Amino acid sequence: DNDGGDDDDDDDDVDGPDKLLLVRFLQLCCEGHFRPNQDIFREQDRAISVNILDSLLKYLRFLSRNPCRSSTGAAQAVADTVLEVIQGPCIGNQMYLATSSELIEVLNRLLRAKVVKDCEEEEEIALKQTALEIFEALLEGQSNDSEIYERILNVIHLDTLQALILSPGSAEDSDEKSDLQVESLVLMQMLFDAKPEVANEVQLPPSVQAMMGNQVRSVEVVWNGTNQRRFFPLPEEMHDLSEASKNALVADVDRSNQENKLQEFLTRSEDLYREIMHQQWLKTKKLFDFSLARVFSRTFQDRATWVAFALNMVINLCIMLSYEYETPEDTVPRGDTAVEVFTQILNVCQAGCSTFVLILFYVVRVPVLYQSYVAADYSKFRCVLYTASDVFTMYYFCYVVIAFIGIFAPDGPIFNSILLMDIIVKDATTRDVIYAVLYPIRQLSMTLLLTAMVIYIFAVNIFYDYRHDFSVGSGERDCDTLRGCYLTTVGYGLRLSGGIGDNMEHDIGKRWLLDISYFFIVLIILLNIVFGIIIDTFSELRAKKQDRERDTFEVCFICGIEKPVFDKQSVDGTSGFRRHYHEDHNMWNYMSFIVFLKLQDKDDDDGLEQYVRTCCENTDITWFPVGKAMCLDKNGDEEENATKALEKRFEDVEALVRQANEAQRRIVEKHSERIETLIANLIASGAKQRSMSQVPDARANSASGNREGLSLGMFRAGGAGAGAA
Repeated sequence: DNDGGDDDDDDDDVDGPDKLLLVRFLQLCCEGHFRPNQDIFREQDRAISVNILDSLLKYLRFLSRNPCRSSTGAAQAVADTVLEVIQGPCIGNQMYLATSSELIEVLNRLLRAKVVKDCEEEEEIALKQTALEIFEALLEGQSNDSEIYERILNVIHLDTLQALILSPGSAEDSDEKSDLQVESLVLMQMLFDAKPEVANEVQLPPSVQAMMGNQVRSVEVVWNGTNQRRFFPLPEEMHDLSEASKNALVADVDRSNQENKLQEFLTRSEDLYREIMHQQWLKTKKLFDFSLARVFSRTFQDRATWVAFALNMVINLCIMLSYEYETPEDTVPRGDTAVEVFTQILNVCQAGCSTFVLILFYVVRVPVLYQSYVAADYSKFRCVLYTASDVFTMYYFCYVVIAFIGIFAPDGPIFNSILLMDIIVKDATTRDVIYAVLYPIRQLSMTLLLTAMVIYIFAVNIFYDYRHDFSVGSGERDCDTLRGCYLTTVGYGLRLSGGIGDNMEHDIGKRWLLDISYFFIVLIILLNIVFGIIIDTFSELRAKKQDRERDTFEVCFICGIEKPVFDKQSVDGTSGFRRHYHEDHNMWNYMSFIVFLKLQDKDDDDGLEQYVRTCCENTDITWFPVGKAMCLDKNGDEEENATKALEKRFEDVEALVRQANEAQRRIVEKHSERIETLIANLIASGAKQRSMSQVPDARANSASGNREGLSLGMFRAGGAGAGAA
């Protein structure tokens, strides 16, 4: 090794290009998080094992202590390899590098390094960014209470991260941050999330706190059977996603169940990503230094449609208030000259605005629609055909045509009134009125067909028996033909409150039964069935709309847990769901994470990102935390820990009681033995004394005893002899 510090040749490497090629080869061996090769770096299954990680770290430590441009290039190659052997994660390499090596100290030194000698600032920034990525790789898949978190927090200098975030080359109030700043924000947020007390100890400037909320987002991902929080930088491209597109997804997504909702969210996210990329393309197109994306956007298109609708409202209001027939012979109504001129000007403005809306739609929405058909593997001809025949493509085209007819046609106000139906496209409630007729169209069709047949039966009876009862018009009776009789029965019979009898001569004779039957069967039964079908459908749509609103505002879009569950866990009992919905499971953070993965090179994915990317490609929702939330798990863990602590205290008390009882028993046994021994000694001593005092008396009493014994024996012998006799 040589430090290369005194060599001015930018092409000189510290250890030569051959060894750097070897390092690159080692990196490629672990590409794609290939676990067997990652483990080989640490140990091999043979008699003599070589720890390649130690060799890489020694080399990296040497390079960090000998700063120069060639050292930076070599350190970058080694750092890339170290990053690749950790990601996946390879838990064995994580633990070894974090707890049994000086990697964290070396990375800390690289983060504090300044641009010296012939070093290039961009290369130094790239190396520092890789060092931050290694820190994140060490924490990948680790729980907040892991040993690696403790080790990093004990070594890393948070003031160094803060200095990287507030680098001199960037303005604090700038919305655009460098990759190094964003990676520093991500790492700092990961450390603060693992140990919140560290965040309370570090006094961060308000600008840094604001950036942590704006530039860094988080999602919860179910990975390897556990729910994990992942922090990531917010892609700048997400700012091009219009509010109109967001609102359309929230309003139209299938909310029948949680699985369908998340699957459609993944499907719709592809369209939203195409829209974002199309807006990025429009930003590159300029007209006289004016970016087309400033005008051609979904938001601008939505506003333009409302302007066109407002103009049409004013036009129809002017026509309604001023137009009239001056004489009975006039065939065309007229208004005041000033009003007509003003109305014509508004017509021109409205036609121009409608044309602008059509152009906006063709520039903003049609390419995205075409790309969606291309992604579905349709032929080019079918893609063009389906795009041109799309409902909204045809709608905006017809809208423009009707707007121009309203300018030039003599009966233009009729066409202007038709354009008022644009409210159906803009408002969901008015659409429900139309859907109330369209959804039950089969039931309505069959009911109306039955009604027409019943009316025909009545028309035939009237034609044969009561055709003279109709009032005479201009010399021709209404029921002289069966066709005319049927049309009369339909036209007057359905509109008159009393049925067809109200249009005929009053008769309570033979025609009484026919009039009553028509009234009850057609007007009361059949028409009310038609109205009932429509009203029931509208009520059902309204109930579904209320359910959608409840699901939107009181149920988490991601996990599907209801609002009261989170509010119950909060301190004030009301803000838990709001904080969870906006911070933990914000649906647009998940959309941002999907966009972040799409913009990132697949080779740069870590294990979790690779897993989520695969799930998104297969429309697999298993990575979403359905029915899970880390805030609820945390509260549950706290309650469980409190319960366990209380149980442990009871166990300790029971153990103390058992110890006290055992000690008491031993004391009692010990003293009982001593008392028994003492009593035994006293008894033995008393017996000995009595025996010693009774020795002389025993001798004196022995003779008398013998005599008594002899007498007793003689007495017994005499008694025995007498008994024998």
